[in-house]
Amino acid sequence: MTVRTESTESTGKKTAAVDNVLAIAEETGVTPAQVAVAWVRERAARSVATLAPIIGPRGLSPLDSCLGARRT
Repeated sequence: MTVRTESTESTGKKTAAVDNVLAIAEETGVTPAQVAVAWVRERAARSVATLAPIIGPRGLSPLDSCLGARRT
């Protein structure tokens, strides 16, 4: 049995979003993970729904990078 998932965003939109995250990370001197986590935290501050970033680091370095978003 094959399960198909549908995406509501085009590949072009996804690529543009990733490009924006990479550009912001480079401009601000932080990692792309920090930009992404900070974006979710900012959205959560303005949302009536509960939003929380879910991180899945595979080691201390990626964990430190994600936690660094709290400082940005």
